[in-house]
Amino acid sequence: MAPKARYREARTGAVHQAAVLTEYGMHLELPPGDWSNAAVHLIRETEARGTRTRLTGPKAVRVTPRAHRERIGMDLSMILR
Repeated sequence: MAPKARYREARTGAVHQAAVLTEYGMHLELPPGDWSNAAVHLIRETEARGTRTRLTGPKAVRVTPRAHRERIGMDLSMILR
């Protein structure tokens, strides 16, 4: 994580400062029990250039906001089938 960057949580839309995430982590609101788990999808926000870096998989991929919206539309259409 870049210390001065901001990251948006894909599910909730909440924006977090990287320095805060690195220092304190993230409250995941897990249900009680030993078998609780969660997956968090963070998207790096880069407002100056209008692009985002998706932090999924072994390699980060830079996409434009339009490409990101199109990708979300594709994912939703696959789910709705």
